[in-house]
Amino acid sequence: MIIAAIMTVALLGGGDVALRADKVWVDGATAIDKGIVLVRDGRVADVGANVEVPQGVQLIECQGHLTAGLVALRAQIGLDGEGVDAARAILPEAKIADAVRRDDPEFARLRAQGITAVVLAPTATKLVPGSTAVAKTTGAMVSDRAHLTVVFGGSALAFNREPTSYARQTEMLAELFDNGPKGTVSDAKNGRLPILWEVQSKPEVRRALEFATARKLGGALCGAPLAGELAEEIAAAKLAVIVPASGAGEPMREAHSVALLAKKGVTFGFGLDAPSNPAQNLRMVAALSLRHGVEHGKALNALTKDAAAIAGMGARAGSVARGMDADLVLWSGDPLELSSAAKAVWVEGALVHGGAQ
Repeated sequence: MIIAAIMTVALLGGGDVALRADKVWVDGATAIDKGIVLVRDGRVADVGANVEVPQGVQLIECQGHLTAGLVALRAQIGLDGEGVDAARAILPEAKIADAVRRDDPEFARLRAQGITAVVLAPTATKLVPGSTAVAKTTGAMVSDRAHLTVVFGGSALAFNREPTSYARQTEMLAELFDNGPKGTVSDAKNGRLPILWEVQSKPEVRRALEFATARKLGGALCGAPLAGELAEEIAAAKLAVIVPASGAGEPMREAHSVALLAKKGVTFGFGLDAPSNPAQNLRMVAALSLRHGVEHGKALNALTKDAAAIAGMGARAGSVARGMDADLVLWSGDPLELSSAAKAVWVEGALVHGGAQ
């Protein structure tokens, strides 16, 4: 039976299902030939080469590679221009989740590319524009407060309100974190909430690293394509990196920067910036990184397991393991081959993309 059968079973609901694929990628390090994934109540109940399929559960034969769903870091879909406050530079209690339109058709375009979860971020035009959110690409919200966004980039500077300079930007952030009120800032200071550090250039990365290191703050640097050239310093600061998924025209130096992150053991994922960038860029940049020395497993984890960890949902998504959400993608071939396509996509065990082909 092929995808048509899968769709019929998945849409019936009310029952468990077992999927056997040519290869099941538990994560980037572990692949099982002719692996079986048992799905029960929207979660992975078991996975392996010799999983016992309970009586009454239909075993569906899938042609292709089965992986965890991809996780896109830093996108701005479903906002319709909301989530922007032109008057204030510091809005730590603002939540981008409050502005998201969950029926935005962009979610469907992400699902068609095997993306099952996404980090939604406020625009980086404020010093502290608020919290990110994590959503499944069904529109269901996973977290309405995943990171506190802090902007060390020039996009937060303005001529008609503070900060108007990089020096004042750092000053204001120091005032906020050293003397700030309780709430979201306090949670970030005490390690209960990671920080999304918006940066663009290497000097901005250095400033963010210095600030974070002095205060022992965690999180992920986001938006600097050459961050890998500071991989040693980033590793020492124990920060992750969200690499911009800029697509096929990515300069060689930027692609090499990703390899430097991998070499130094920095956890990284890819920021899609949808809808500005097409959804296929997420997997394209990971595939291109292979040509510059990134190992296959690390590139796949950057799309799945490590990306889920950066998003704060590593305990429930990013790998095909017992107890994890059944966010799954069946690919026509190796998921990092650009000739492969997402034949079917499940979110929490429900088929959300794919059909007879």
